[in-house]
Amino acid sequence: MSAAMALLDTLRHTIDRHDLLRPGQSVMAAVSGGPDSLSLLHALHLLRAELQISALSAAHLDHGLRGEESAAEAAFVAAFCAERGIPCYSKTLAAGALTHSMGSGLQAAARSARYEFLQRAAAQFSADRVATAHTQDDQVETILMRILRGSGLEGLRGIPYSRANIIRPLRDTTRSEVEAYCAEHGLSPRRDPSNIDPSHYLRNKIRLELLPELETNYALGVRAALLRLSQNAAIDDAYLQSQTKASLTAIQVSASDRQTVLSRQHLMELAAALQRRTLRLALMRLRGTAQDIEERHIASFLTATLNPTIGSYSITLPAPACHLMFTQDHIILSLPESIASVNTPITLNLPSVCAFNEWTIEARLTSEQSDAEYAETLDADCVDLPTLCVRSWQSGDRMDVLGLDGKSKKLSDLFTDAKIPRAQRPSIPIVADANGPLWVVGLRIAERARTTEGTVRFLRLWARPDRPPSVCPLSDPPPAFGRPLP
Repeated sequence: MSAAMALLDTLRHTIDRHDLLRPGQSVMAAVSGGPDSLSLLHALHLLRAELQISALSAAHLDHGLRGEESAAEAAFVAAFCAERGIPCYSKTLAAGALTHSMGSGLQAAARSARYEFLQRAAAQFSADRVATAHTQDDQVETILMRILRGSGLEGLRGIPYSRANIIRPLRDTTRSEVEAYCAEHGLSPRRDPSNIDPSHYLRNKIRLELLPELETNYALGVRAALLRLSQNAAIDDAYLQSQTKASLTAIQVSASDRQTVLSRQHLMELAAALQRRTLRLALMRLRGTAQDIEERHIASFLTATLNPTIGSYSITLPAPACHLMFTQDHIILSLPESIASVNTPITLNLPSVCAFNEWTIEARLTSEQSDAEYAETLDADCVDLPTLCVRSWQSGDRMDVLGLDGKSKKLSDLFTDAKIPRAQRPSIPIVADANGPLWVVGLRIAERARTTEGTVRFLRLWARPDRPPSVCPLSDPPPAFGRPLP
């Protein structure tokens, strides 16, 4: 079987086995211009009729880190798509745009920016699925990297085949098969030189040095062994996750947007395998993210909790900040009051500029569309302009999200899908009218106000953060610490 046939067969099998794509759905491929993403787009284009893909598009993000070289990659992707009649949405980040917060580096910031861009592009194309080109080799490298970092079962599962609207059809395809596919089809992918520098990133060092060393001198089948480990971890972790959810329900005394109270005694009675997981799940639900929750935080708190001679204890997690304490009977997880929501709506009388929770919001009517960072254009005639306002998220808020075929979705679910920490959600500006939310800044717009070819008046909205690091600014958190309470 030729390389092309092998890759296409594997892709078909992966899509079918993991239900990644259904007939009639539209797909947008994330394309960097490298071998993996170029093969993915080419294969989806080749199989479009067979897979019954209703519309195929592509998206390319230039992170603005490699100057003319990355600009040339963007031009290459655009030309590749134009030659095949594939709509392509491309964007270049401004120099210095990739600021990164405490606990995360440039790679993490680039990944976050990339996925935010892909969701915005998917909304523009009304794409049902966003396909990324992670391969089997990426999975192996990820598992090994997580082993080196001391990951638990969940981390050993590696890269999922799908998450929300993200799918990875090449997850079972090897990098060598991708290279052979490119050669057979005469594809000339662009190659990022930083990917062949072992001193650049840990993943490069694992790919270029550690894996070859293990295969040569320790275990020829190390890749297959790591994949088996991942599969077994996924089975065990799925069971433990179901048990953890049940345990949290059983020991939870109360829960709100800002505080969760657990029974200390009931947590102590849980099996050791569930104690850490249950506490971690409670923290994830309250904060909206597992970011910067380290094993040492959970371990130090549980050690104190399980010691009956200690009557009370306190610890604070890093950003997004969360305070944990326990008393004789209860464990109390709470978010700091410093990130309270802005509850009073600000009316947007057009044209209007106003300050909202560390953002500047501007709205005006115009006769044409444009593109800018943190900006959206709506059909003004589909908006109740007299009631137009900016406000914070309110419990029960729903929106007919663009790209979901007019289906209504809770904003809380939208935040969860986008991995927006719970502590940051009240800080996100919501532009709304009397009929509900129109734009969740940095995320999505409402289907009811989308522009069409028949749009005559455009409502142009801008949101500019007053300070840079993220969509939802947080005050600087206190350092992590643990101490007995007086």
